[in-house]
Amino acid sequence: MMKTWLRLLLVLITVGGGCSGVVAVIPLFSGLLSQGLRHALVVSIVFAVYLFLTSSGLLFVYNANLTRPMLFAFALQIPLFDLPGFRYEVHSLLYAAVTFGPPHGSGMIGTYIEWSGNLGTHAELRIGGLPEGNWSVGANLTAMLIALFLLIYGRKTNRIAKNQTPES
Repeated sequence: MMKTWLRLLLVLITVGGGCSGVVAVIPLFSGLLSQGLRHALVVSIVFAVYLFLTSSGLLFVYNANLTRPMLFAFALQIPLFDLPGFRYEVHSLLYAAVTFGPPHGSGMIGTYIEWSGNLGTHAELRIGGLPEGNWSVGANLTAMLIALFLLIYGRKTNRIAKNQTPES
């Protein structure tokens, strides 16, 4: 059984983070028709990620054993890619990352390790544009730790459920 404070923290992170992301993305829909299909696709994908994060937290409120949707929602927030023509970064509320490569937008050349963190909501999904540039790859450490916890908790819960025999 998960401790109450931990369960409430997970609900805060998923529902609160997802809702803050949805609210942050909603204004982007206003210029959707004038920006073109690529912009509409990017905004829709980011909106869907935040909506899924919110939904997974609400499912967890309903049933504390439904951790797989949350696990998947946090897995979507782990990777950070900044490649020529493609950038992916999505996170809500708690964020701590390590990135290998030059800092985003620095124009520096070489290999660097960048540590960063904040409390807020950020989504960036860029497809196309900027054909040249640096390659940076990273991971959202907060999402990775939460996903690892959910994976371990889910396995432990399944193992306990298998060992219990139904009462007659």
